[in-house]
Amino acid sequence: MANMKDDKIKLKRENDALYNPNRWILFKSFKNTLRMFGQSIDGLFLSKLYVKPCVLKNIDIGSGKVTKYKNKNVLVYRESKNEYIFLKNKCTHMGCTLIWNNVDKVWISRCHGTIYDKYGKVLYGPGIKDLERLN
Repeated sequence: MANMKDDKIKLKRENDALYNPNRWILFKSFKNTLRMFGQSIDGLFLSKLYVKPCVLKNIDIGSGKVTKYKNKNVLVYRESKNEYIFLKNKCTHMGCTLIWNNVDKVWISRCHGTIYDKYGKVLYGPGIKDLERLN
């Protein structure tokens, strides 16, 4: 049987500060703090105010768009020539707006990165509820 001293795992202590629950990282880089704050303000407020209406038939098939439709800020996915999926533009995690990622064909929260499929089903958290369907 091996000696117990030989079986112990030697831990590197160089990353202790990273895992310290009392670390102060928010103000370590003022520039990054301002950037994060700006993204949150944009995702929670500004991007909800400046949504332009679009003509639904101008959305490519297999693509999505954030638009104003019937005076509501909505997410629209064009399934086929005459079939559209309308979703509420409000992340189920904290209410931020979403954007369409045309490469991965998903909706992404602007604040915390929750990812939803084209039908509004959660693919990746922190959000745990699916988006509200409007049609």
